[in-house]
Amino acid sequence: MSILRYSRCAARACGITAAAAAVVLLAAPANARAAVVGPGTVIVHGNHQCTVGFTGLAHGNRALAFTAGHCRDDADPEAPVLAGGRPIGYFAATVAEDEHRAGLGDASGFGVIELRPQVAVSSRNTSFDQVLQGQHSARVGEPICHLGARSGLACGTVTAVTPRQITAAMDIAPTDSGGPAFRPTGRHSFLIVGIVVAELDDGHTAVMNPIEAYLDDVRAEYGSAWSPIATLPS
Repeated sequence: MSILRYSRCAARACGITAAAAAVVLLAAPANARAAVVGPGTVIVHGNHQCTVGFTGLAHGNRALAFTAGHCRDDADPEAPVLAGGRPIGYFAATVAEDEHRAGLGDASGFGVIELRPQVAVSSRNTSFDQVLQGQHSARVGEPICHLGARSGLACGTVTAVTPRQITAAMDIAPTDSGGPAFRPTGRHSFLIVGIVVAELDDGHTAVMNPIEAYLDDVRAEYGSAWSPIATLPS
């Protein structure tokens, strides 16, 4: 089993370097629209590219984004997280997933990003017009989909469920890490069931951290003074 990790992307392939980020900031007009972060937003931290699973609000309306723990690049942990080439925030807390542990049925881990004040959060993925409406406990045989930086929208079937891990027959690729795995509830709505953390070597089997375990771990390590965003007014 291999952890989904963005490994040493070349600047040409990523289109993002520290210098490029600075250029984007300098070139942005004063009335540029604020960045919006939601399920499926593509993020870059150092040499790791990943996907946002969902967002939340802490006291004082401080915005948060949640992803996989191994999405933080430990080579430069204090570096800003980028989305669309713009800094959106910083990793505030992480517990990285472990390949050996995941191989034994424990896919636990998380990453919490504290977003900059000018960054807006949403429950909607605009690329595929999907809106997060809550959470769901996965069951074997159910349909499941995920949103990922490379895969886009992919779907399959749940094949195994434990308190600490969900496995599904579903195409997946590196950089999809941290994205939401979900149960569709309509053409444009879904209930999150977990966070994508790993793939089996064939790329056709996805491993997720169940949302219940993920939230429990975040609240135990980061704190509970925040709430996930479900539906927002349109």
